[in-house]
Amino acid sequence: MTKEDSSISTRRLKEEDVPSVRSLCRAVQSASAREEFLIHLRRFLTSFHVIVTPVFFFCFYHFYLKTAVLPSLKSCIQTTIICEGVRFLFFWWKIKGVFKEGEDLKEPLRYFDHPKRAFLVAVVDGHIAGTVGVKETEDPNVAKLYRMFVHPSYRRRGIALRLISAIHNESRKLKYRSMSLRTHTTNQKALRCYEKAGYTLVEQKNYASVYPHSFDTVIYVKDLREDGPTI
Repeated sequence: MTKEDSSISTRRLKEEDVPSVRSLCRAVQSASAREEFLIHLRRFLTSFHVIVTPVFFFCFYHFYLKTAVLPSLKSCIQTTIICEGVRFLFFWWKIKGVFKEGEDLKEPLRYFDHPKRAFLVAVVDGHIAGTVGVKETEDPNVAKLYRMFVHPSYRRRGIALRLISAIHNESRKLKYRSMSLRTHTTNQKALRCYEKAGYTLVEQKNYASVYPHSFDTVIYVKDLREDGPTI
């Protein structure tokens, strides 16, 4: 059993929390976007693909078009950069919405003024340290957990697990039977946190067809009728 930090409390969103919540969410999402970009860039630079593509274009320019060696090298580098840039921009267009504020954060009080939604904040010494939301899905018995954010300055204090436990209780009050969430395989710290909170992997999707250097997304589910771990 983990001893609770008495300086941490969780509660429903209030009007005076909105500026701090929006600031926190923007900061976390911006940091996540940067981390995701660097992860994809590192994977691309260390992949077999980064060798094969320039070689293919060099052979095309030098042997098929009969271009000299140096112009062929220059052309193959330029073509590779253009092709990979277009592919990455297309991929980023597919996922960029994940890192945007969204309508729910622009007007959170109005958005969560709904009988099947809730938004909680974690407060530490009067400061908003974390957030988590829940909303309805196509299945009336299943809720979606999202906007699970903890400010970097307040991590490693058990705030994420405290928020998850609190949103589970709120979801039970809203008559949900289970909770689902979606994240990606590179988010290892979050995955360990969700698994500790009783979530089980139910689906894994690969986006290699969209962009070959992307990572799988995963869907986890928690049965709210089960007794969760002591947090």
